[in-house]
Amino acid sequence: MESRIIATVDDELGLSEFVVHGLPSADDFIRALRDHYREHPTPISIWDLTSASLGHLDPAGFSAMAAAANAFSEDRGGNPRTAVVISDDVESILGRLYRDVSSVNESTVTYQIFPTRDEAMAWLMASD
Repeated sequence: MESRIIATVDDELGLSEFVVHGLPSADDFIRALRDHYREHPTPISIWDLTSASLGHLDPAGFSAMAAAANAFSEDRGGNPRTAVVISDDVESILGRLYRDVSSVNESTVTYQIFPTRDEAMAWLMASD
């Protein structure tokens, strides 16, 4: 299955949104975030994985993705936050695994997993 990651930015909100389709590799994720954050290092982001699967990624891939995301955390501001939208229970477990790997790798990005985009946006828009 082919994969595709579409990135958009809302400069007014300081929001990057990545919509992921198919079976993206760790390299696909890394390429998308590098290409996008170089131009638009927004403090908040949504990764919509409702049309994608993480099941084929291995621990090394999760670690590489976390390291690449963390490399842009300083550019994204003092408290970068990323909401991950995953509607499937099994995929949610893999999303939490990524969040935990990021934490172990001392990421400064705060990650949360949500079943809907609306819940993700509510968390991102809430004041700290």
